[in-house]
Amino acid sequence: MSHVVADTLSLVEFMDAWAATCRGENRKSAPEFGAMARYFPAQDLSDSNVSPSLLMGDDKLVTKRFVFDKEKLAALKQAATGSDIVKDPTRVEVVSAFILKYFIENNLLDAKKSLLAAHMVNIRPRASPSLENAFGNGCFLGAAELGHPDQYYSLPAVAKLQELVSKVRRAIRTINDEYIRETEREDRYLSDLGKLSDLMSEGEADGFVFSSWCGFPMYEVDFGWGRPVWVCTTPLLMKHLVILMSTRDGNGIEALINLLPNQLQSLENQFKLIGTTN
Repeated sequence: MSHVVADTLSLVEFMDAWAATCRGENRKSAPEFGAMARYFPAQDLSDSNVSPSLLMGDDKLVTKRFVFDKEKLAALKQAATGSDIVKDPTRVEVVSAFILKYFIENNLLDAKKSLLAAHMVNIRPRASPSLENAFGNGCFLGAAELGHPDQYYSLPAVAKLQELVSKVRRAIRTINDEYIRETEREDRYLSDLGKLSDLMSEGEADGFVFSSWCGFPMYEVDFGWGRPVWVCTTPLLMKHLVILMSTRDGNGIEALINLLPNQLQSLENQFKLIGTTN
C-alpha cells in the first residue's frame, strides 16, 4: 500500500468491507473515498521542506518485536500513575514512554540535540462532525518537544516515566477538533510540520515517530475462512520508528521497534524487568 493513497486504518477498513462482500454480507457503512479530499484538498508541496529522508536509517537497523501483555501494561500504568502529573494513562502512552526512557537512560541519543517524540494521530474521531468512514490519509503527527536527554539523567526511573507519559499525552491531545479546523482554514498542521523538519534538518533535534494501530479492527477481517491468527507489518527501516499493534486478544500491545543490533540485549533485559522493579 502506498501512503500517497491511504493510511493503515483506511487499508483495514477497505479489507473489512472487501471481506464482508466475500462472505455475502453488507457492511453498515462503506468507506467514503472522497470525504478526506473535501476537507483537505490536494496542494502543491514542491517547495515544502518536509521530507521522510530525515528519519531514514542505515542498513544496520533491525526490527524487534516486544509483546507487552496485560501484566506488563498494568505494571507500567501503576508506575506512571504514582504522581499528580499523570492520571489514568493509556497503554499507548506508557509503552511509548517506556521506550523513550530506555533510549534516554542508556545514552543512545545525541546529548547535544533536543529530542522530539511524535505520534501519528487518527483525526477521524477527533473531527466534528466525525470523519469516521473517510478513506485516505487521516492522520496528523502530534509532536512533543522533550528537551535534551541530559535533563532526565538525575530523575529517578519512575519520575522519568511519569514525565515522559505526561509529554506524550499532551502531544497526542493537541490534535483536537480546533486544531483540525485551523488546519482546514490556515494549514496549521503543515506549518507545524515544517518547523519540526527545520529543527531536524539543521541538526538541532532528533526525532522518534510512534504509529499506533491499536484498536484497528485487523483481527475482524474474515474472508470466510476465519479470523487472522496473527497480523503484522513488514519492516519499515526508518530510524527511531515504533509501530504499536494490539495483540489478537486485544489485551496487550505488540511493539515493533527499529534499533541497532548492539542495542537489542539491553532493551530485552530492561523489558524483562517490567513488573519486577521500578
